[in-house]
Amino acid sequence: MDSRFFERKCFVTTSESLLKFMQEQEDDSSLTFDMEKDTKEIFLYSPAYDVEYNEDDIIERVSNELNVSLSVLAMN
Repeated sequence: MDSRFFERKCFVTTSESLLKFMQEQEDDSSLTFDMEKDTKEIFLYSPAYDVEYNEDDIIERVSNELNVSLSVLAMN
């Protein structure tokens, strides 16, 4: 196997996949994925529970689930 696979510093997923993952974690189909217009911070918002998950919350959940260390979320 190509050793470069083990040296990756990041991975890419779609925003739809991330949203589905977070919905499964929270059992909340009302979550919406968005970005602050001014600060460009990524967040998930649940109107059903009036809860907002910021980048740190998302990184923590994804990191724990994948057993990897994430530091930054980016949108393209």
